[in-house]
Amino acid sequence: MALINLLGIRPTAWSVLYGLQAYNDWKGYEFSAWYNGRECSICMHKTLGKNKTLCIVFGEPRRTDGVFVDSWICVLNNFMNPPTLKDYTEQAYEDRHWFTTIDGAITYILGLAKQNSE
Repeated sequence: MALINLLGIRPTAWSVLYGLQAYNDWKGYEFSAWYNGRECSICMHKTLGKNKTLCIVFGEPRRTDGVFVDSWICVLNNFMNPPTLKDYTEQAYEDRHWFTTIDGAITYILGLAKQNSE
């Protein structure tokens, strides 16, 4: 039986998400689909206080088979909804990290989460 991907998220993003489950319970994080043209990815986000939200987006880029991770801190005016492209910063794109393996992306995301947990 084939699984139907109703959200359109690329398999690489699902692989990173499943890999992350083994390392943390991710209490306080919310997960949502992230659509940026052909980059159908996953966004994980957590409120840090004072309307600041840590956003981490990961998935398969358009031009390679690797994994990208974008991260930034933004102010969400509507705390009921996940971040959108309106919340995305140019700095996040410029600071994009590239990985050739899923494990590399997972390790980096774990570091971001730890850095912002204090």
